[in-house]
Amino acid sequence: MGRVPCNVRRFQNNVFTMWRCTGCGSIHCEENADLPLYYADYPLKNQQAGFAERIGYGNRLRLLERQGFRRSDRLLDYGCGAGLFLNYLRGNGVAQSFGYDAFVDAYRDPETLRETYNAVVSYDVIEHHDEPRTFLHSLTTLVRPGGLLVIGTPNADHVAIDRKGDPSLHPPYHRHILSERVLLDLGREQGLEPVHR
Repeated sequence: MGRVPCNVRRFQNNVFTMWRCTGCGSIHCEENADLPLYYADYPLKNQQAGFAERIGYGNRLRLLERQGFRRSDRLLDYGCGAGLFLNYLRGNGVAQSFGYDAFVDAYRDPETLRETYNAVVSYDVIEHHDEPRTFLHSLTTLVRPGGLLVIGTPNADHVAIDRKGDPSLHPPYHRHILSERVLLDLGREQGLEPVHR
């Protein structure tokens, strides 16, 4: 257990209790927070894609293609933030790329969640939810039969609560940082077959 300050400048004086489950290894933020307040000026909403981001987005697209995704398929980026990955995809021939983010006006349209997709990707989102199991279930309903669901998230197995300034902790935004075993178990509960990259 440790006391960890928020790493967003505006809230740097707010300190939260982070603890690791001895049974599963996942890390949890104990205190609840007014998340709409914290997300109102979330720094990543204004992020720009630089060279490193474009390299990462290219790697993501190649990973999807290795798993059978075609550039003509429909893709949803759930928790897309400012839409940088969507812009990359559209610029690289994935015309049917859609985004949803409850905290970004441009991507808040609930109609997006009434469709299904060949691939649903969600990078750095599941750890922000109070109920990871429920969140994962909601994503599986968006994936067409035989489609892909890709979850990118910090692995609690490699995060130390006592490492000062570790961006993986990120309280109170990160509610639950799952161990690899827990994430894979949650996926199996949903009938998903895990594929490691």
